[in-house]
Amino acid sequence: MNPASRASPWAARLGLIVPSWNTAMEYELQRLCAGQYSVHTARIAYQADTVENLTRLSREAFTAIEVLAHAQPDVVCFGCTGSGFLKTPQEDQAFAEALTAHCGIPTLTSSAAVLSEFSHLGARRIAVATPYEDWVNQRLRAYFEAAGFEILALTALGDAAHGRKSAQEIAQQTIEACPPDAEAIFLSCSNLFTLDVVDSIESATGKPLLSSNIAAFRGMQRRLKEGRLPP
Repeated sequence: MNPASRASPWAARLGLIVPSWNTAMEYELQRLCAGQYSVHTARIAYQADTVENLTRLSREAFTAIEVLAHAQPDVVCFGCTGSGFLKTPQEDQAFAEALTAHCGIPTLTSSAAVLSEFSHLGARRIAVATPYEDWVNQRLRAYFEAAGFEILALTALGDAAHGRKSAQEIAQQTIEACPPDAEAIFLSCSNLFTLDVVDSIESATGKPLLSSNIAAFRGMQRRLKEGRLPP
């Protein structure tokens, strides 16, 4: 269905699939939408970062997108960035394509959106800060390197609870850890509040910054410009 044919005050509807403990992604995307788009979310039960849980998220995403499709979103983002890092970039893209085919709604992953946005920026040498445990950080490094990026610094923010980290703490640790030869900065995890620190980090470092949520939003905008799949 073409979004223009529906009774709606928005230009388009954005769909999200998130882990159930995520409290940041919906809020940040709503802020980024600034009333232009609406945000509709499906949740998958999740309470701890383990290989089993992250793998299960991808498996259960197919059921989640079936329910989310009832809201007729124009594009969907699978919003668990860490889950993408358990795959290769090629596997991650294939997963998004499988979700797209399953419900006929253009779907991307937040992890793949990050790679795409850094490519658009022309940045290959990246400084990264995350709230993950070390084993997830190593999967992140492998994912980026497989896509041709170089991780110059990988800073653990020291809070596997993700959303509990304050914006001030995130900013300070990220600025202190950013090497001068980095071309850009990545704040990973869609369950991390980042919008209030982007300007301060970019001003202090002179580097462009992407978070999982900013990259997801930009990726969804790009898919909207490309248009929905043919009927």
